[in-house]
Amino acid sequence: LQKLQSLLPFLEHAKDSSKTFLRLAHHLQKIGLPLLDQKDKFSPDLLLEKMEKALQMPNFIARVSQKYRAAIIDEFQDTDPIQWNIFKKLFLSRLDALC
Repeated sequence: LQKLQSLLPFLEHAKDSSKTFLRLAHHLQKIGLPLLDQKDKFSPDLLLEKMEKALQMPNFIARVSQKYRAAIIDEFQDTDPIQWNIFKKLFLSRLDALC
């Protein structure tokens, strides 16, 4: 019974889902994101940042925009300014179709 009572504070703390979520998020930022970067995998935000930097290179824009004649933007209502800038610079004036 005494061992169970000594565990009770830990169990009470663990059942608070917001604290558990914050702890997991902290560990992901500290440990997980650097691992993704080491394996050349990126979070969605980091991928957008890298694409935005690539838009500084005219050769990149030319090669990508020449490769595609159409683009589909799913969930357009959720498009943020960075995403719109990417679509605009790469495709808007060069596509036959934008859906």
